[in-house]
Amino acid sequence: MGELDKALEWNFKTINIDPFYAPGYLHLAQSYQAQGKNELAKRNFMKALELKPDYQLAIDAYERFAKLNNRL
Repeated sequence: MGELDKALEWNFKTINIDPFYAPGYLHLAQSYQAQGKNELAKRNFMKALELKPDYQLAIDAYERFAKLNNRL
């Protein structure tokens, strides 16, 4: 809802609590994507998928991201 700084803060808190929680990295990636920080977004999409390769929400979100950035 336009509060990306707050979203990033919560994403970092989530990852600090559980660094193996794939949704935390997915949400961090989406926050970075919304800010146009595509390299950071890609890194966090990949981390989410590394932690949980069958995470369909992350797969779909990364595919959309990759298509928008001509990286698929």
